[in-house]
Amino acid sequence: MLLSEATKLRAVTSSNGETTYHLEQVHKDWSIITAPCGGYTLTLLVKACILHQSTTAHRDINGITASYLKAAIVGKPAEVRIAPLKPGRSLTYLRVGLYQNNELLLDATAIFSDVAKPEGLTLDPSSLLAPRNPVERYPFPSDPLPIAPKFNFRHLVEWTEVPDFQRRPQHHSGLEWGSWIRFKDEKRADWEHLCFVADLPKHGPDAITFEEETKFWFPTLSIQIQFFISPEQLPADPTFAIYSLCKFVENGRHDAVAEVWTKSGEGGQGRLVLKSWQMAMTGPKGKNVAKL
Repeated sequence: MLLSEATKLRAVTSSNGETTYHLEQVHKDWSIITAPCGGYTLTLLVKACILHQSTTAHRDINGITASYLKAAIVGKPAEVRIAPLKPGRSLTYLRVGLYQNNELLLDATAIFSDVAKPEGLTLDPSSLLAPRNPVERYPFPSDPLPIAPKFNFRHLVEWTEVPDFQRRPQHHSGLEWGSWIRFKDEKRADWEHLCFVADLPKHGPDAITFEEETKFWFPTLSIQIQFFISPEQLPADPTFAIYSLCKFVENGRHDAVAEVWTKSGEGGQGRLVLKSWQMAMTGPKGKNVAKL
């Protein structure tokens, strides 16, 4: 099932100031072994918040910070519950959570504003101080790499890694990594694709082992995303570059900072659409199979 279809939220109910969006099932196609990908479940929260804010003065998502408390169960229905925390003049804060069987699995705070009313300095892409896409000089190849069987969404995306970024910690105080991903059969990019890619950096322990098929999995503990585009600026092409950097690995716990860029258009470079920071842990693959 396409990601745009696997994240469709249906009937809305409201009670005691809380709005609930319903998902028919957490789809298995967007899981790793047996656990839903963290970017997939986070997408459900972001899409629900955007729907919630679509008729308000603050309809543009600035960012979201989330903590993963427990993995969702594939094939079961889920709910996204939203409660306003602080509606203000310039910003609106939302408390949002993913639930199954009335149990909170993913807890987050989202921030919304009106980007049509700028209130500060903006670095134009033409500025020498503006960020540049480190992956851009490596085009998406005609022959993408095979994707490991543990990724159940492998038939729905095309993927390739940038070889120059592999195994070169001497250039930075950390482990660099670059890749391209393309969502097949999707008509255009949307928020679900951005959020999903935000949770796909190369994990430090995975890069250090240099194994084709790692014996571990790397569940996300917490993630923070800052978005740099409005709904009108969503790209048409669902192809993204990912650049990430891991700076610490301690007892399996590690960080990952990622930048997600659009594909370059004519006459210019791609656009930085989001930046994410996450903390993840390392666990034996068997724990994923056991749904722990």
